[in-house]
Amino acid sequence: MSNAEMIAAIEAGRITPELKENLISFYWGFDPYGIIEEYGHIDDPGTRDKVLRDINYLLNHDRKTILNDLED
Repeated sequence: MSNAEMIAAIEAGRITPELKENLISFYWGFDPYGIIEEYGHIDDPGTRDKVLRDINYLLNHDRKTILNDLED
């Protein structure tokens, strides 16, 4: 999914497993050092789950943050 497609999906409320996987990949590319510092390498056991937990929180409570990140 492109950033524009992810933005459209979030704005339409189409929160799918595919969108979440794409957001994990986006955030890994957006801030890999922040993820490594906070949780470990994306391929380490449990890291993807921890990043997904943060994404789920933002999707439920602060979608604007994700939308702003995608627009940068």
